[in-house]
Amino acid sequence: MSMHQGLRQGIGPYNSELVFSAGIIGIVNIFLLLGLLYIYWGSYKEFKSQFILGIIVFIFLLLIQNILFTGFIFIIGGFRGPGMGLPLFITNVIQFIGLSILLKISWD
Repeated sequence: MSMHQGLRQGIGPYNSELVFSAGIIGIVNIFLLLGLLYIYWGSYKEFKSQFILGIIVFIFLLLIQNILFTGFIFIIGGFRGPGMGLPLFITNVIQFIGLSILLKISWD
């Protein structure tokens, strides 16, 4: 099997290791989003800015998406098809990095 075929098929049966890792990162992303929601809600109560309200709505929608996807991974056992693990894992890692940077900036 060539390296290209190995990447297309994923790691293990139906990419279960990558999907599980993506699910764990998804849980961490949920907590990062809850932290951001807490920070921006406090700012909104103080300043009543439409911009901050827009950020809160965006964070809330992203939170719903993460809860649904992570629930789909762990409760329903979704995203287990061939080739699904790597894209899901990479997407969650990129989101984790972005949310971590935003949380650090917002916290300061």
